Amino acid sequence: MKHNDFNDSGILPTYTYRPSPIGTRAWQILKFTKGLADEAQPVGEYTVLDKEEDPLLSEKKVMNVVSALNGRQNLIQLGEETKSRQLFHVLNDGLNGAPMRIMFTSYDGTQVSQENALLQMERPN
Repeated sequence: MKHNDFNDSGILPTYTYRPSPIGTRAWQILKFTKGLADEAQPVGEYTVLDKEEDPLLSEKKVMNVVSALNGRQNLIQLGEETKSRQLFHVLNDGLNGAPMRIMFTSYDGTQVSQENALLQMERPN
């Protein structure tokens, strides 16, 4: 997927994102309840833990998370930019009523994976 294809599917998205009003390296994940005519409500937060990561790269990762939540399969390929594999570990699946928590890590093949970002959100329906 090209960077400008993010919203070009022709299907109204359920999820979107915006910069967090609280953190400089965080984004809110928002959900539309009845389509784009309604205001989207915050349902989660994506927080970058790697202070060295380029903010533009972080935003592309958020775009991929939102695209996956919207059921899209053509995500932005980031391997050339990161030179590493992006992995994740589910810390809490949200089935117990608490927010779902997913830790994203980066692995470049030279050492153990490094924590990169934390996604906390309501469990998608």
